[in-house]
Amino acid sequence: MSNLAELTLFLFVKGINSTHIDGIHLNDEILVRMPRLNKFTFSITTRVYNRTSNIFLPSNDDIQRSFIERRYQQIGSYADDNTIKIRARCHIYSLPYHFHMFHNVTNSFQGGMFNKVRSVIVTDDIYPFEHEFFQI
Repeated sequence: MSNLAELTLFLFVKGINSTHIDGIHLNDEILVRMPRLNKFTFSITTRVYNRTSNIFLPSNDDIQRSFIERRYQQIGSYADDNTIKIRARCHIYSLPYHFHMFHNVTNSFQGGMFNKVRSVIVTDDIYPFEHEFFQI
């Protein structure tokens, strides 16, 4: 067990024949081992490739619910998979967003205010990017 009270995590995970990280996975594999954790700030992007079977990502509502059921109330997420279901990406992050970088924004991005962000990478390798990202 860890005595860690605060944790800030900015993580990009690439997996082959694996699954994405959601609130259930994060809680059961990591956070359950940190009973004294009071503050958890995170941005986790999971990119999954699976050539042997189809990938089916849950909806953004399902992903967010997996956190809310485990005491994390303000969560942002977006997930997308390609049409042939062998590649998928999921980005989960705590709100308000505290990081200066927001990478791999896709067409599935839900929007929001990100006052601290100074670096944005927009990606359109799965679906064309159509979101109005900048407000003038």
